[in-house]
Amino acid sequence: MPWSGEAGNDIEERVQRSLETVGSDSHHETEMMIAKDAITLLKNDSGLLPLSKDSGNIVVLGRLENDAVTLGHAINELKEKGVIDSDADIPIEYYYDSSADVKLHYTDEIKERISSADVVIGFSYASGNGALDKESPQYTAMTRAIEDTHKAGGRFVLISENLPYDAAVYKDADAVVLAYLGSGLDIDPTERTESGSGFAARNANIPAAVETVFGLNDPNGKLPVNVPVVEEQPDGTLSYGEDYLYERGFGLSY
Repeated sequence: MPWSGEAGNDIEERVQRSLETVGSDSHHETEMMIAKDAITLLKNDSGLLPLSKDSGNIVVLGRLENDAVTLGHAINELKEKGVIDSDADIPIEYYYDSSADVKLHYTDEIKERISSADVVIGFSYASGNGALDKESPQYTAMTRAIEDTHKAGGRFVLISENLPYDAAVYKDADAVVLAYLGSGLDIDPTERTESGSGFAARNANIPAAVETVFGLNDPNGKLPVNVPVVEEQPDGTLSYGEDYLYERGFGLSY
């Protein structure tokens, strides 16, 4: 039964106020502030991070082709803020194709591009034990990318998009940054209504992680869980061990 009378009018007014407020610019500013505070730096060999204009040739290796929407937005913001040169060429490749007949998109062209990179920024996504699957496109592409980067004398930055356990799976990365949320990367955060229905999801965590990698944000986050070591079993499969590679509460800063 619908509300009527004064009670109905009061509810309608509250709904209207919420539509004018939720997703507002002030909310997105707060969202970004919270995301920046949460970014966690687990590893930073030889002071690789933060990157700068002098870091050389940089290649971004995303997961899905559509992720380039948010990743491209984040890179363009770095250019607008003068962190990197406005004419800098930072290609965005992707290694996973979700079509039914193609699961791996780590092509020879990507390998060649990585071979000429000084720094590769790679994104991975851990959910449950999926990151331990050696047959998965992500494991195959990420391990190959890290190996190819190092063979060419470059360095690899891992940005963990979801659960932080992939930090142990790809422990050979030279730097590890935790973003904690990698959804909605196919949505342009600038394309949204000012109020009312139709708000587009706006991923703050990935832009915040990218800004942290380039020094616009000092990582202050602390690891909320223990990250166990990854061990290879006699049958070749991977599993989490009893010891911890990173303990809860750990986090580096610049």
